[in-house]
Amino acid sequence: MTTLTAYRVAPNTERKARDELHQHGIKARLPRERDCKGRTPIARGYIFSDYKPAFAKHVKSRVGAVSAADLLRLYPKRQKPAVPVRAYPDGASVAITRGHAIISAIVTGYRDRTYFVEFEMLGKTQRQAIHEMHVKPGSP
Repeated sequence: MTTLTAYRVAPNTERKARDELHQHGIKARLPRERDCKGRTPIARGYIFSDYKPAFAKHVKSRVGAVSAADLLRLYPKRQKPAVPVRAYPDGASVAITRGHAIISAIVTGYRDRTYFVEFEMLGKTQRQAIHEMHVKPGSP
């Protein structure tokens, strides 16, 4: 198992310390997470590396050792996007509301919160894409 050393760095200089070590050919890890401000370090004031050269300007003192597996646990796990819940399967009878009008229709498909429906109007079968907020259960 790979063991890395945790080093203390000055506040807000984690990226400079990482870049400094990379310039000298030393692998350095800086766990970061994405938030509203961009990518910010998870462990503020620390950087993880194999060793610290004597000439490193931004890397301060050695704090301790950490395994690579423990370091990976610092990275946030991305949540999988929720699978959209489809209230009406294909062939279901629904009511479409548009303003004061209510139209009876049959669901033929679904994609990106939009139902594809068929309904009879003026003696013809009409096919229309309707947003899910305008689709209600049953027929009028």
